[in-house]
Amino acid sequence: MKTLVLILSMAGLLTLASCSQKTDPIALLKDKNTRTELFTAITNTPEMMTQFMDAVKNNKGAIQMMQSNKQMMGKMMGGKGMMNMMKNNPEMMKNMAKMMSGNMGAMHNMMKAMTKDGNMMKMMVTMMNKNGLMDNKSMESCMKMMKKKGMMEIKE
Repeated sequence: MKTLVLILSMAGLLTLASCSQKTDPIALLKDKNTRTELFTAITNTPEMMTQFMDAVKNNKGAIQMMQSNKQMMGKMMGGKGMMNMMKNNPEMMKNMAKMMSGNMGAMHNMMKAMTKDGNMMKMMVTMMNKNGLMDNKSMESCMKMMKKKGMMEIKE
């Protein structure tokens, strides 16, 4: 009787152990629908998106692909898109700043886009003043210069 219980217990344990399956991520990503669902889940979840951006930041090939994709860089850097992204997700702003800090080309492109956007420049100058990096006189001088160059609406 003890032998029968021991044999059945061993058979049960072996059966349970064989039920655990390892998931192959590449096999999951081969299916277009599953891949789309995963991408949507990542991009719609700030914590996952932060982890994804960290992974991209640490992958030289991914960085080069992003930089060579003019359409994506344009959407990220141009118009109000960049401002809205940063305003709505401060964590994304921190991650982007981290990513840019080690990449002079990307940093240059970002600064170039910022200097073309009066609202973004005004926000940056105001933030620098608020954080003690620029005194009031310098801030006023910057704002005056931006108004002269037509970067801001003139309010008198």
